Amino acid sequence: LISKHTLNDEQTRAFLLLADKIGVELEKGRKDSPMTVLCTGPGGTGKSVIFRAWEDFYKAVGHPEHLRLTAPTGVVASDIGGCTIHAEASLRILPAKMKSTPNLRTNLEERIAHLETLILDEVYFLNANDLARLSEYLCM
Repeated sequence: LISKHTLNDEQTRAFLLLADKIGVELEKGRKDSPMTVLCTGPGGTGKSVIFRAWEDFYKAVGHPEHLRLTAPTGVVASDIGGCTIHAEASLRILPAKMKSTPNLRTNLEERIAHLETLILDEVYFLNANDLARLSEYLCM
């Protein structure tokens, strides 16, 4: 996959961070503690190339459902072949309503049940309240 996507040295390091972790977890048959990877750089530096390599990796190991590509805006989400984080994680639904409405919570739980890797491109467009709500909803 590194050659297929012609990853440079930095992209390869970022790709292998996740691929090695997931590979070890698949071998052990259990998940280790969560990992956060922050890929930074101005537009055009190849972040989306890494995302596509990770997407192909999950397909290669037979678990494409474990990865979601998201972004705060529809334009960026479309560019990376994903959806908005607001739609994926129901961020426009207030926590009180999410907790008190079983079908809303069930819908969210079903969407994230198999999720292992959440890619959030252009994360700096998300405000602190949305990040806090995302954390809360992913921990439900």
